[in-house]
Amino acid sequence: MSESQVQSEPVLRHRWKRLLASALSVGFSLILLECAVRLLWPDLPTSETGIVPHPIWHHWHRRDFCFTYHVPGEGIRQQVRFNEHGMRDASPRNIEKPPGIRRVAVLGDSFVEAMQVEEHEGICKRLEALLSHSQLAEVLNFGCSGFSTSLEYLIIREWVLQWKPDMVLCLHHFSDITEDWRFRSRAVCMSEDLQAVVPSGTGWGRCVRRVLDMFSAWRLLHRSLRSSRVASPASLKEGYDAIVHEPYNREDEEALAYSLNYVRLVDQELRHEGVPFLLVLIPLGPQVEPVPLDFARQVGLRYLADGCRLEHDGYQRAVTAYCHQHGIAVLDLLDGFRLANPTGSALLYLPRDQHWTAEGHALAARLIASRLKQGTLARAWIPSDPPPTRN
Repeated sequence: MSESQVQSEPVLRHRWKRLLASALSVGFSLILLECAVRLLWPDLPTSETGIVPHPIWHHWHRRDFCFTYHVPGEGIRQQVRFNEHGMRDASPRNIEKPPGIRRVAVLGDSFVEAMQVEEHEGICKRLEALLSHSQLAEVLNFGCSGFSTSLEYLIIREWVLQWKPDMVLCLHHFSDITEDWRFRSRAVCMSEDLQAVVPSGTGWGRCVRRVLDMFSAWRLLHRSLRSSRVASPASLKEGYDAIVHEPYNREDEEALAYSLNYVRLVDQELRHEGVPFLLVLIPLGPQVEPVPLDFARQVGLRYLADGCRLEHDGYQRAVTAYCHQHGIAVLDLLDGFRLANPTGSALLYLPRDQHWTAEGHALAARLIASRLKQGTLARAWIPSDPPPTRN
């Protein structure tokens, strides 16, 4: 061993001791920070929502999974279960359709997933009960947080049709337009036909995020960054707050056209299989019930209308016009929601969460069930009913 090697050993040991001491100091500081956050903010929202990557339609629920969904600002704390297929359904479902049952597949985002209410209070269970009055019905919940029409097109084509539904309902949310444009960068196409929307991020990245979500300090920081006031986007390509543009600019129109094209593709796919389809438009919460003024100003989004009722209905007009142009059955819930709550008091929407309350889900189910008993949809759904009379 050389003299230089002998001299370097104490230096290396000293450096390792310094590194170890620094690591222990940082670790101890983080532990103190975590303890302080848990003492000062003991009621942070849940970080686990059971969402995992999916190789075809980007993301889906964990199968056979149960967790506590907690939103302290709205007083929500309840058990959420996903069945063996990853559906928001505590009951097992057989892909083989039982004889004598009419089966409805319902797709959409977090409004259909409905984690903000008990399972029996969600739109799928409500609709199942209403439709079973005339003929035994089974309503399947294919809703998932963050879904948009391009993902719904994929899941219908690749999976939902295997369930042999007698009807498909798709609840459309205004955020679908922006989300479809964002998913565009993850789209895998073959001859312009969408094959998949692949998950974003790497496996390691998702593992790191899952570990970080275990710490309250990280969740508090993440929530603070997400809730910080941001400038309104230039177009629907950049953010859904541009939904209130009047008129829509060229980039808005491009995003609208891209997203609504998947509504047309869904309709075409289902027509080919002989399955009736209905697109249901979810009203923006402030169109029905103004949000608290302090919340509107804190968030700073224009669609919150500074605590007043949002009168802009360009979203509904654009989507309805597209559906009429292409012969797609569409139901706009806005008028029905406004008639049910003319004073605009907090009833149908959670004031800050902006999802439906149990009353909102019940109303949406009643309006949809009523629509299914009218016109051509009635003949498809209840063939034994006489055709509707005309005034």
